[in-house]
Amino acid sequence: MNTRIALFWTVILLPFFLSSQNSSRTDSLLLQLAATSNQEEIVALSAQLWSEYIDRDIDLALQYAENIIRIGQSLQVDTIVSNGYQKKGISYAYLNNYDSSGVYFRKALSLYRKVNDYEAIASIQRNLGQDHNMVGELDSASYYYRKAGENFAKINDSVGIADIYNSEAILYYIKGFYNLAFNKAIAGERIFEQRENLAGDLNQNRMVIAAIYSAMKDTLNAITYYKKISTYFKANDMKRQYVSNAILLAGLLIPDYERYPELFLLIDEIVETSQQLQDVVLINQARLIQASLAYQKGNYDEAGKIQLNLVNTTLQEGQEYLQVINTLALGETMITIGEYGQGINYLQKAAALSSQLAMETITLDAKKLLAQGYEAIGDYENSLAYYKDYKTLEEKIYTEERTNRFSELQTIYETEKKENALALQEEEIKTLNAQATSNRLTKTLYAIGMVSFILISGLLYFGFKQRMKKNSIEREKQEAIYKQELAFKKKELASQTLHLVQKNTFIQELKENLEKIKQSPELFKVEFKKLVLLLRRQSAEDKNWEVFKSYFSEVHNNFDQNLKSIAQDVTENDIRLASFLRMNLTTKEIASLINVLPDSVLKSKYRLKKKLGLSKEQDLNIYLTTL
Repeated sequence: MNTRIALFWTVILLPFFLSSQNSSRTDSLLLQLAATSNQEEIVALSAQLWSEYIDRDIDLALQYAENIIRIGQSLQVDTIVSNGYQKKGISYAYLNNYDSSGVYFRKALSLYRKVNDYEAIASIQRNLGQDHNMVGELDSASYYYRKAGENFAKINDSVGIADIYNSEAILYYIKGFYNLAFNKAIAGERIFEQRENLAGDLNQNRMVIAAIYSAMKDTLNAITYYKKISTYFKANDMKRQYVSNAILLAGLLIPDYERYPELFLLIDEIVETSQQLQDVVLINQARLIQASLAYQKGNYDEAGKIQLNLVNTTLQEGQEYLQVINTLALGETMITIGEYGQGINYLQKAAALSSQLAMETITLDAKKLLAQGYEAIGDYENSLAYYKDYKTLEEKIYTEERTNRFSELQTIYETEKKENALALQEEEIKTLNAQATSNRLTKTLYAIGMVSFILISGLLYFGFKQRMKKNSIEREKQEAIYKQELAFKKKELASQTLHLVQKNTFIQELKENLEKIKQSPELFKVEFKKLVLLLRRQSAEDKNWEVFKSYFSEVHNNFDQNLKSIAQDVTENDIRLASFLRMNLTTKEIASLINVLPDSVLKSKYRLKKKLGLSKEQDLNIYLTTL
C-alpha cells in the first residue's frame, strides 16, 4: 500500500471511525434475535448486530451478513440479498481483502441496477471507489466516485454528493493534488454545514481539510480546523477521536514558542486521556509528542530517554510507522549531543526501515543526518556517499512533486473542458428546442391561414436577429475554444519540457551506472555493448526536440524566426538554448537536457547575448520574454 495512503487512513481518519461499543445494546439485540422466528425481524436484527460488530469482531459481522443473504434468498427478495452482499463486501474491506469485497459489491450492484435504485447504486460505487483508493488504484477510484456522484445527482441527494466530494478530496490529497483536494473538501463542508444532523460527517470532512492545510504548509488554518474538530469531539465525549486529533494539533504547535502555555496543557490532557483509554498506539503517539517538545526545548537527555523507550516498545508491539519515526528522532538526538556512534547506528536503521516502507521523507532526513554524523567524526568518504544519496533522493522527490503539479494542472484543464462541453451541449439543446417550437408554431399558423403579412415579417425579422445572435455566440465559442487550445498547448509544452529533463537525467545516470558494471565481467560481456549502443542511439534522436519545438512555436508565435530576424548568425543550438531560457528553465536543467556541464551552458548564454547585441547590464532572460 502507498505510504501516503496508509498514513492518511491510519493516522488521520481511522481514529474517527473507532468508537466505544455499547455492550448493553448488543446484549439486548441478541436477546431479541433469540426470541423471534419472524424472518423479516431476523433480517432487521442481523443488520443492527452487523453494525455493532463490524468495528470489533469482523468474523461475527460476516456471519450476520451471511444470515441476511441466506434469508433474502429463501424469501426471494433481491433487496434483502443485495443488502447482505453489500455488508459482506464492507466486512471483507475491513479485513483488507479487497478482491473478495469487490466480488460482493459487484453482486450487490447488479441486483440494485435491476430496480434502478440509484441511491443504493451510488453507495456501492462509492464503496468500490474506496476499495480502489486503498490499494492505490487511484484512476479506478476516481471513475467510481464520478459514477457515484452522477447517481446521487439523479435523485438530488446533496448529502451523498457531499460524501463523494469528501472521498474525491482524499483521493486528490493522496495524489498530491492539494488545490483540487481543497476545493472538493470545501464544497463538501458547505453542504454538511447546512444540515444540523450531520455534525459527524462535517467534522470528518474538516479533518481532511486540516490535513490538506498541513500538507500545503498553511499551519495557521490547519490549527484553526483542528481546534474546531477538537471542540466537537470534546463536546460529544469522543475521547479516542479527541486524543487522535489533539496529537495532530500538538505537532503543529510545537515549533511556536508563544503557544507553549497552551501546548503544555494540551499534552498533559493527551497523556492522561490516552492512558485512561489504555490504547497503546495513542499512548506511544502522546509520548512521541512529549519527546519532540523536550528536544525543541533543548532537554536532549529527557528526549533521548523517551525516544529510546519508544523504539523498544514500538518494536515489540509491531508499530512499524511509529518505530521508524522514533528511531530517526533518537538518531538525531544522539548526533545533537555528540554520541555519533550511537546516532549513526540508529539513523542507519531508520534509513533501512523507512526505505522498506517507502517512507521517502524519513529516508531523506536519515541520509542527511548520516552525512552530518560521518562528517563530525572525520569519515569524509561515508559522509560524501550519504550526502550524494541525500541529494539524489531530494531531486527525485522534487521531480515527483513538480510532476504532480503539472498533472494537477492537466486534471483541472480536463475538468474545465468537460464542464464547458456540457454547458455548450445544454445551450445547443435549448436552441434546438426553441427552433422546434418555432417551427411547430409557424406550421400551425400557416395551416389555419390566420397570419397577417406584418406578423410574418416580424417573425422573420426576429428569426434573423436570433441567427445573428447565434452567429455571435458561435464566434465567442470558437474564441473560447481557441483560448482553451492555447492553454492546453502551454501545459503540453511544460509537460514535454519536464519529460525531456527527466529523460536526459535518466540516460546520464544510467550511463554512470553502466560504467560500474565494467568491474563485473560476466555482466559486461553480455549486456554492456548492447546497452551502450542503445543509449547512444536514444540520446542522438532529435524527435523530442522536434516535438518540443512544434509546441513552442505554436505557443510563442514563431519565436525562432524572431530570433533569426534580430541576429542572422544564430544557430540551431542557439535557438534551442533561447527556447529553454524562455521557458524559465535553470542552468542545471538546461545542462541536463543537452548533456553538457552547467559551465558550458553559461558560456553559451554569453555567446548568445553577444550575438543579440545586448549589453552587460541587460538580462538575457528578460529580453527573450519580449520576443
